Amino acid sequence: MSDKNSDVEKSIRTDTQVVLPILGCLKAAEEFLGTCDGWARVIRRVVWTPSNEKQEQFLKRFLEAKAIVDSLGDNLKRKADRDVSVINAWLKENGFDIQLEQVGGKSFAVASILDVLVEWVNEGTVTQIINDNGTYQAVKIKSENDGVQMYANNTAHPFPVVRVVTKSGDLVFMSVLDSMPDDTFAITDKVDKIRDLTKGSPSYEHFDGVIFPMVDYDRRVDISWIEGMATGNSTDDWSVGQAVQQTMFRMNEKGARAKSAVGMTFRGLSLSKNNWIRIDKPFILWIERPGVDLPLFTGVFAEDVWNTPKCL
Repeated sequence: MSDKNSDVEKSIRTDTQVVLPILGCLKAAEEFLGTCDGWARVIRRVVWTPSNEKQEQFLKRFLEAKAIVDSLGDNLKRKADRDVSVINAWLKENGFDIQLEQVGGKSFAVASILDVLVEWVNEGTVTQIINDNGTYQAVKIKSENDGVQMYANNTAHPFPVVRVVTKSGDLVFMSVLDSMPDDTFAITDKVDKIRDLTKGSPSYEHFDGVIFPMVDYDRRVDISWIEGMATGNSTDDWSVGQAVQQTMFRMNEKGARAKSAVGMTFRGLSLSKNNWIRIDKPFILWIERPGVDLPLFTGVFAEDVWNTPKCL
């Protein structure tokens, strides 16, 4: 393998972007606010209101997809309750470690769990993949009976896209990546681009099948960008206080399983507002002295120096 290809591989890091359980949480919050006994019901239609640019992008791109939440049945479950501990227990019962912190005052919590299990139509055999970084357990599946198909368009994407058919009818697509930008929705952008290749007919060029690595992935995903998004602008509206996500993906010679859970807490908008200024990103600082035109000291400080000093 050339040095150029090695550099490309190093620039791509493992990550996931699973939007459906986020949408499941928003749906659970809407339903809870409309039906919770003892609270004033939200008669008006909830209008999700962004508080930052990433939330604005999310709502513009994904909010309409909330309509498919109910169609997924048990593959996308959701739950809401006034008591955070009830939601935490539900997440734990379903095999997730993420937990929401207790919230005081008028508040509630929601969670949504995506769980999709697929089995290959043509079961694979165990093999190995060897690259410059080591030797890895892998799966080999033959292309017989259209269980594996290939799409190729070197102009749009430099690597073939493989489609693996499952017993449930779900389709699993895979392709090598050449690069991946560092952006909140970069994975979705890349998938959208590659999916366009698979809308036409498969390539009828002969190939024996596909070999791909087994995967065992379990990570907590940072979705703090959605915190602060509100159901509207009135004082009786609600905003996302906490947002946590855990995603698991496992794949072997028999099939694959994708699981992802999102938990959120909501607080009344009037309670969410306070006078605290949070300096939680890299910041600039300077020191002035009366009568001295120039600052005595200036600096910009990022997370790499956010430590407790031994002395002043």
